[in-house]
Amino acid sequence: MKGRVGGNILQPILGVDEGTAGGVKRSASIRKSRESFISCEKSGVIDNMSEPFPVTSSGTEWKGVSDKIVGGNSFGSLSREEFEGRTCNVLRGDCYEGGFVQVALSLSLEGELNGLVNGGKFHGIKFDVFAKEKDDEKWQLRIKNKDCVRQFSNYLGEFVVEGKKGWQEIKIGWEELVGSGPGAEVKPFDVTTLRRMAICCNERRIGVEMAYCGVEFY
Repeated sequence: MKGRVGGNILQPILGVDEGTAGGVKRSASIRKSRESFISCEKSGVIDNMSEPFPVTSSGTEWKGVSDKIVGGNSFGSLSREEFEGRTCNVLRGDCYEGGFVQVALSLSLEGELNGLVNGGKFHGIKFDVFAKEKDDEKWQLRIKNKDCVRQFSNYLGEFVVEGKKGWQEIKIGWEELVGSGPGAEVKPFDVTTLRRMAICCNERRIGVEMAYCGVEFY
């Protein structure tokens, strides 16, 4: 049974990166103090879906992002659901030619503009995904660090969600990330200055539906 806990249709609200497309509804429960969260740098856990949506178990928050803010037509929604036997976040929407739809979060409790996370003791990022489409789907992991000096600068790691396979684990090592955009394309990936991560659909796809959970360093 699916239950929308905090998601709604994403609206074009300016964000730090490509533009926040999502004004997600906040839980009515009292927010824990920042000091009560354990940072992902210490625990290795970015989000185990144990906190009220859109808060992560490491104290940051998920946001929906699309190309609408720069004049594109892609759109979507982000919600917390019981999906195929797991508590997870579900991204749905339509991604048009040349556009993107993604989910993103700051990795630091200090915020992506002020805080940095040192991922040096880890090898990469892993998470579980589920896509119902029968065909394989290409996605991207996007990481920002201090060397990403423009909105569209990222370190990219492509992965494939296999069709009709059900839940599957995605693991992307730091060595797989390729710099794109000013700063990132000329500097080797610095794992000690991480700011932000995103999971992105950036190819034409009508009816995007991707569930994810268990987001961690490994």
